[in-house]
Amino acid sequence: MLRQLVWPAFVPTFLFSVGTGASTPVVLVAALSLGFGQAAAAALVSSLALAAVVGSGPAGLLIARLGERRSMLAAAALSVLSLTACLAALAAGSAGPGGRGLFVAGVLGLALADVFFGLARQTMVAEAVPADVRARAMSTFGGVQRAGRLVGPVLGSGVIALTSVAGGFWVQLVAVLLAAVVVLRVPAGAAGRSALVTLTGGPVARVDVRLVALVLVGVLTLALARGNRDVVLPLWGTELQLDPALISLVFAGVSAVELLLFLPAGVLMDRHGRVAVVVPCLVLVAVGFLLVPLGGLAGYLGGAVLIGIGNGLGAGIVKTLGADLSPEGGRARFLGWWTGAVQLGQVAGPVMISVGALLGALAAAVQLTGVVALLGAGWFLVLRRRGLLR
Repeated sequence: MLRQLVWPAFVPTFLFSVGTGASTPVVLVAALSLGFGQAAAAALVSSLALAAVVGSGPAGLLIARLGERRSMLAAAALSVLSLTACLAALAAGSAGPGGRGLFVAGVLGLALADVFFGLARQTMVAEAVPADVRARAMSTFGGVQRAGRLVGPVLGSGVIALTSVAGGFWVQLVAVLLAAVVVLRVPAGAAGRSALVTLTGGPVARVDVRLVALVLVGVLTLALARGNRDVVLPLWGTELQLDPALISLVFAGVSAVELLLFLPAGVLMDRHGRVAVVVPCLVLVAVGFLLVPLGGLAGYLGGAVLIGIGNGLGAGIVKTLGADLSPEGGRARFLGWWTGAVQLGQVAGPVMISVGALLGALAAAVQLTGVVALLGAGWFLVLRRRGLLR
């Protein structure tokens, strides 16, 4: 069954993610080169996450009207327009507020296109697979995304070294066009369709608002921890005065560990249920965050490895739960609002770390992340004990 998704969903996912991975690391650098101050450049990067929060719900509504395939093509078109704006602004240089405004519009458009494309593919996968392999499909989807975002910065850095900071955006432009070509060449409906089955085994006719709210509480703790991973590892590495190359190597190693676990994670979820994966995921992530500020370099490296193992074990869990809870006939709309709500956790986490750093309590903020993750693990156990989640 998963083979039927390779060309309709997984290959475009990989290509689009390569593009996102190539441009994301250079947005701040590009903004500085255009004359943005440090605070303004940082605010621009932060606003991309907020754009994802705001854009997810409307994106779900559009996908429900257009269908997954046309939505993916529309997202690719938006990406091309946005990349054209970014490249035009960089070509003009720091030519005043007009060029900077064009760049802001371009990067915000890229953030919205990424959400739009991702939701369309997620809806396609959710509708195409039967319940007994849904977690494997979603974890593979998440793993392919991560693989693309690991390859993207490598390709981007090579092109940037040969050209300029605009090289990352050129790589994304090529990757997006390739993704669009794949989508165009795959016949409509190639992925097939299957009926959705809920957490308890029956078809979802309508949204169970109470159950969604209860599950979302736990999911938000995981989203907060995941959002903090990308902030804490480089920030605490700087606190330890580590060489930037070593920090980058640690980050790459953590990403590689996560990639190794996405297939086993899906198999475990399908065979033993969602709680059997999300609880160990949150516990390992929690212990990792609690360990990072302790014991100098050894604590930092050990904590980073545990965070990577835990996050890899939870690959696809948020997407799987969203698919489990989504109703027949309104899946795209539901997944849009679900994604937006989850993004709130990913935005809130880095804000918490920033406040901790400003107050001189960075270590406490890092460990608070671990405490929140432990509370999330306990919450999921309560849901299972009450028979609300398997």
